[in-house]
Amino acid sequence: MKSIKATTMAEVTAVAIHGIGFIPTSSVVLMLTNDNGLLATLRVDASPEAPAEEWAQQITTYVHRVSDANSVILLSFENEKAMTTQQFRALGDTLARAGCPVRNSVLITDGWVMDYDGDSTDAVEFSTVAESNAALALMFSTNKAAKMAADIPACTTPASISDLEKFINDARHMGFEDAETRAVVRGTLADMVGGYRHNGKVSPEHAAWLAGICTNKNVRDLLFASLATTSDDAGTISAVLMGEKAPEDWEFFLTGADAVYTALEFIPEASRTDLLAGVGWARWIDGKGSEAMKFLALALVADPEHRLTTLLIKMINTGELPRSASTKR
Repeated sequence: MKSIKATTMAEVTAVAIHGIGFIPTSSVVLMLTNDNGLLATLRVDASPEAPAEEWAQQITTYVHRVSDANSVILLSFENEKAMTTQQFRALGDTLARAGCPVRNSVLITDGWVMDYDGDSTDAVEFSTVAESNAALALMFSTNKAAKMAADIPACTTPASISDLEKFINDARHMGFEDAETRAVVRGTLADMVGGYRHNGKVSPEHAAWLAGICTNKNVRDLLFASLATTSDDAGTISAVLMGEKAPEDWEFFLTGADAVYTALEFIPEASRTDLLAGVGWARWIDGKGSEAMKFLALALVADPEHRLTTLLIKMINTGELPRSASTKR
């Protein structure tokens, strides 16, 4: 994608929304930049009840995780909740001391976009964001819509029960250490992703295979790690799963995550937990922690004790950022 310049408040807002993947509410968004452009876009819930200095220090800790950033563009999306003036001032002071000052600040409230520190005379209607040059450029450079947790269709054409039971039984006999298992998992995954890349569809059989083999937790982890690495090294696989190593092939990773998402329509809700957690993990790796949390929340509905889901939620809530959040691609 060609470089996109954002020179107006509407254009900056468009780029921020694109980076997050949805229009945030009651949120503070930070666009982390350096001399080469935008590095990462982070979103945190507005917490007006939090002590200003404490809140500012926590946000600055998140920013420090992207070591190359030397300035911030801050956007406050105000709805039911909003960042307080005291928090804004404290954050500006804390970031400046950390060598990453706030360069610009934008307020989005009541259908208007304006300078956060201004007198509102420069306000423009929020509707102009979608019509801005940056928004149009981003729209034309994006060839597929984001897959959102809110849009997962109900299962009206389920995969064959006999297929699902067969793959669940197969999964009981699979082991991560077994070379044949790894070859079968990666080969079938490649077939599924290839088919999805070609026609945008996932077969009910592939959906049953996904749901079935993911009942084996080690094989599930291998499956999702295989979206990001072809390595058999246990250390590399662990680093990929923990977000310490970025995917080797972003196109395969993102297409594969979308294929898993698409497969959900063939899988009854009671059997979706592991795949919802996996898609949530993929969103987190892609730097979209807020949307990741929505998938993880759906996973908890089916299984409140699901270990992978609770681990990912804990990591995201503590501000853990994957290396890929600051990796250009």
